[in-house]
Amino acid sequence: MSITPDTSVKIEQNPTSSGRGYETWYDRLGEAWITAAPQAILEDTPMRLQFIEQKLKGKIDGLKVLDLGIGGVGMVAEALAVKGAQVTVVDRHLRSLELAENHAKQAGLAQNFQFQQADFSQLPFPAGSFDLVYAGGVLEHTGPNLEKWLAEVKRVVKSGGTFIYSLINRSGAAKLLFLQINVKILKVDPPGHHNFEWFLPPEEIQAALGRAGLTHRQFMGLMPIKAKPLAILNILTHKGSPGGFKLGPDLSVNYLGYATKA
Repeated sequence: MSITPDTSVKIEQNPTSSGRGYETWYDRLGEAWITAAPQAILEDTPMRLQFIEQKLKGKIDGLKVLDLGIGGVGMVAEALAVKGAQVTVVDRHLRSLELAENHAKQAGLAQNFQFQQADFSQLPFPAGSFDLVYAGGVLEHTGPNLEKWLAEVKRVVKSGGTFIYSLINRSGAAKLLFLQINVKILKVDPPGHHNFEWFLPPEEIQAALGRAGLTHRQFMGLMPIKAKPLAILNILTHKGSPGGFKLGPDLSVNYLGYATKA
């Protein structure tokens, strides 16, 4: 297992960025990212995996999976690898890939992974390479490149294949959590990590999927188990922990999406 670098990849800052951006963030935190990241990442991974298993009817062993944008250590990617998937991880940020590779080695999953640096609008894979493309917490960083990214997803996924993603809705609650609490209070995200205008309501991503030639199938909310006021209190007192998640109809903050390629 080794990382394939791509020196042509250019790291673009969000328009709202302070200049630190992802690259410096991961370099600064290093392995400490695993403990510095919001507890919510650990809490919502089982729900993400449950959603994927439901859509794939439990058939994960042997699948070729592309994880688009690893971020940190790739909890969902590792969970799929444990179940027998062959996972190719792509990210624009070399430090993210290094962290994910080290974590996969420590977990004894090196044989299930390939890591490659690449730009999401020009993926280095032949058409129809993957059974599943997963983009967790990635599309809200797409901005004006959304159409290009979705076109590449459509190209590299097999006919009849699956695209599963998570998104942040463009809502007041999401703005409070991701741009105020996480950045200014908890300091678990760097300034400029998110751009509110790039958050996507369900109707906008559904329309964009259709234009890319992907068929929308279902949305499902990633909802806190506790009532929202209690979940926010839990986040403030437990460093990012909402107190657990469940799948449900509330799409107002975080939600999962499922689409297929005809």
